[in-house]
This record gives sequence, structure tokens and C-alpha cells, in this order.
Amino acid sequence: MAQAYPDIISCSVHCQENFPARKQRSDHDIELERGSGDALYLETITQTLALVIRLHQPDLIIYDAGVDVHQQDDLGHLALSTQGIFERDLLVLSMAKALNIPIACVIGGGYSKQPLELSKRHAQVFIAANKLW
Repeated sequence: MAQAYPDIISCSVHCQENFPARKQRSDHDIELERGSGDALYLETITQTLALVIRLHQPDLIIYDAGVDVHQQDDLGHLALSTQGIFERDLLVLSMAKALNIPIACVIGGGYSKQPLELSKRHAQVFIAANKLW
């Protein structure tokens, strides 16, 4: 099936068993096992982002800094710590900055009944950006 916008490349790193059961397809879908945790997730992000950038040489990165990967999230199931989310955000932003690729970030995901805890998770991308710039 031909893409509607062939110049846009999508990539998703997510739990193979999370919500929704039927997911939208990306150009690069990386599925991790439930409970993968910080180390495996960060290594996967490092390798995947480097490969996708090398393959496609993007003019812009649009980064959805989703926090449903958190260990206390009700739907994501990947078991990252808040520190792991910060390290992921710092990694993605650092790679874009080092390669002079403009990056636009949005917060996303995160399913919790505790708004303060959820906002702390979402804040990690802003803390990482502040550290770099």
C-alpha cells in the first residue's frame, strides 16, 4: 500500500502487548516485551534512532515524548522509571542537536489517575531540553 505522504517516515518503539491491541503501522515498528525496563528500552532507542536517521536523513524530527512507558502507567507495560524517561528524552534531543536536525517535541501518552505524578513524567522532556539548551 502506498503512503499518502512518502516523505514522512514514522517510527514507534512500544510494548508488543499494550493498548490498543490493533495498532497503527509505522514505517519502523519496534516491539519490546512487557516489563523491558530502562536498560533495554534505552539501548533500543539509541540503536533505532541512529539507524532511522542514517537511513532517511531527516530534515526534521517530530518527537512524541510519550510517558505510557512508565512503570506505574496503566496501559504501556514497559516499566521505565522516571529517570529512564528523562534519559530517553535527553538521548533523543541530544542526537538531534548533535546532528543539527531541528526537533519538535510533544508530550503524549500517560494513563494515570494521579495528575501530579503524570505531570512529573511529562515534565522530563522539558527538563532534558533545558539541560541541553
